[in-house]
Amino acid sequence: MPAEDKFQYLIQAITPGTRAASLIESFPPTAQNYPKAIELLNERFGREDLLVQVYVIELLKMVTKNAISGRKCTDLTALYDQLESHLRALDTLGRSKERLLTSYHLWWNLSFLKMF
Repeated sequence: MPAEDKFQYLIQAITPGTRAASLIESFPPTAQNYPKAIELLNERFGREDLLVQVYVIELLKMVTKNAISGRKCTDLTALYDQLESHLRALDTLGRSKERLLTSYHLWWNLSFLKMF
Protein backbone atom coordinates (compact mmCIF):
# COMPACT_ATOMS: atom_id res chain seq x y z
CA MET A 1 0.00 0.00 0.00
CA PRO A 2 1.45 3.41 -0.90
CA ALA A 3 2.53 5.64 1.98
CA GLU A 4 0.04 8.35 0.92
CA ASP A 5 -2.83 5.89 1.37
CA LYS A 6 -1.43 4.80 4.74
CA PHE A 7 -1.35 8.45 5.79
CA GLN A 8 -5.01 8.86 4.83
CA TYR A 9 -5.94 5.76 6.86
CA LEU A 10 -3.96 7.14 9.79
CA ILE A 11 -5.83 10.46 9.60
CA GLN A 12 -9.16 8.60 9.59
CA ALA A 13 -8.15 6.36 12.49
CA ILE A 14 -7.05 9.13 14.86
CA THR A 15 -9.68 10.46 17.27
CA PRO A 16 -10.43 14.11 16.42
CA GLY A 17 -9.50 16.70 19.03
CA THR A 18 -6.78 14.60 20.66
CA ARG A 19 -3.09 15.42 21.01
CA ALA A 20 -2.32 12.66 18.52
CA ALA A 21 -4.73 14.22 16.02
CA SER A 22 -3.09 17.63 16.45
CA LEU A 23 0.29 16.06 15.86
CA ILE A 24 -0.84 14.28 12.68
CA GLU A 25 -2.64 17.38 11.40
CA SER A 26 0.62 19.33 11.66
CA PHE A 27 2.01 17.28 8.75
CA PRO A 28 0.88 17.72 5.15
CA PRO A 29 -0.46 14.26 4.17
CA THR A 30 2.27 13.21 1.73
CA ALA A 31 4.11 9.94 1.20
CA GLN A 32 7.32 11.55 2.47
CA ASN A 33 5.71 12.72 5.71
CA TYR A 34 4.07 9.41 6.64
CA PRO A 35 7.22 7.81 8.15
CA LYS A 36 7.99 11.08 9.95
CA ALA A 37 4.49 11.20 11.44
CA ILE A 38 4.70 7.56 12.56
CA GLU A 39 8.11 8.13 14.12
CA LEU A 40 6.87 11.17 16.02
CA LEU A 41 3.75 9.30 17.21
CA ASN A 42 5.97 6.49 18.49
CA GLU A 43 8.27 8.96 20.27
CA ARG A 44 5.39 10.77 21.96
CA PHE A 45 2.90 8.00 22.61
CA GLY A 46 4.67 4.68 22.06
CA ARG A 47 5.66 4.00 25.64
CA GLU A 48 6.21 0.27 25.39
CA ASP A 49 7.13 0.00 29.06
CA LEU A 50 3.70 1.34 30.02
CA LEU A 51 1.94 -0.88 27.50
CA VAL A 52 3.67 -3.93 28.97
CA GLN A 53 2.55 -2.88 32.45
CA VAL A 54 -1.04 -2.42 31.26
CA TYR A 55 -1.15 -5.87 29.65
CA VAL A 56 0.45 -7.55 32.67
CA ILE A 57 -2.02 -5.82 35.00
CA GLU A 58 -4.90 -7.00 32.80
CA LEU A 59 -3.55 -10.56 32.97
CA LEU A 60 -3.27 -10.33 36.75
CA LYS A 61 -6.84 -9.00 36.96
CA MET A 62 -8.03 -12.00 34.97
CA VAL A 63 -6.23 -14.38 37.33
CA THR A 64 -7.53 -12.58 40.42
CA LYS A 65 -11.09 -12.45 39.12
CA ASN A 66 -10.97 -16.16 38.33
CA ALA A 67 -9.59 -16.97 41.79
CA ILE A 68 -12.20 -14.84 43.58
CA SER A 69 -15.07 -16.31 41.60
CA GLY A 70 -14.06 -19.79 42.68
CA ARG A 71 -13.50 -20.79 39.07
CA LYS A 72 -17.15 -20.30 38.22
CA CYS A 73 -16.24 -18.91 34.82
CA THR A 74 -19.32 -19.26 32.66
CA ASP A 75 -17.57 -18.43 29.42
CA LEU A 76 -14.25 -20.24 29.31
CA THR A 77 -13.85 -19.49 25.61
CA ALA A 78 -14.07 -15.72 26.24
CA LEU A 79 -11.52 -16.00 29.05
CA TYR A 80 -9.16 -17.95 26.80
CA ASP A 81 -9.60 -15.41 23.98
CA GLN A 82 -8.79 -12.52 26.33
CA LEU A 83 -5.73 -14.33 27.64
CA GLU A 84 -4.47 -15.09 24.15
CA SER A 85 -5.11 -11.50 23.06
CA HIS A 86 -3.03 -10.07 25.90
CA LEU A 87 -0.24 -12.60 25.36
CA ARG A 88 -0.13 -11.81 21.62
CA ALA A 89 0.08 -8.09 22.40
CA LEU A 90 2.95 -8.71 24.81
CA ASP A 91 4.67 -10.89 22.22
CA THR A 92 4.35 -8.04 19.71
CA LEU A 93 6.07 -5.77 22.22
CA GLY A 94 8.95 -8.25 22.45
CA ARG A 95 7.87 -9.89 25.69
CA SER A 96 7.80 -13.64 25.32
CA LYS A 97 5.54 -15.80 27.46
CA GLU A 98 8.60 -17.33 29.15
CA ARG A 99 10.07 -13.92 29.99
CA LEU A 100 6.70 -12.73 31.26
CA LEU A 101 6.32 -15.77 33.51
CA THR A 102 9.83 -15.25 34.90
CA SER A 103 9.01 -11.62 35.71
CA TYR A 104 5.68 -12.63 37.24
CA HIS A 105 7.30 -15.27 39.46
CA LEU A 106 9.94 -12.77 40.60
CA TRP A 107 7.24 -10.18 41.36
CA TRP A 108 5.14 -12.78 43.21
CA ASN A 109 8.10 -13.94 45.31
CA LEU A 110 9.09 -10.38 46.24
CA SER A 111 5.49 -9.50 47.12
CA PHE A 112 5.17 -12.65 49.21
CA LEU A 113 8.40 -11.91 51.11
CA LYS A 114 7.20 -8.39 51.95
CA MET A 115 4.26 -9.91 53.82
CA PHE A 116 6.57 -11.33 56.49
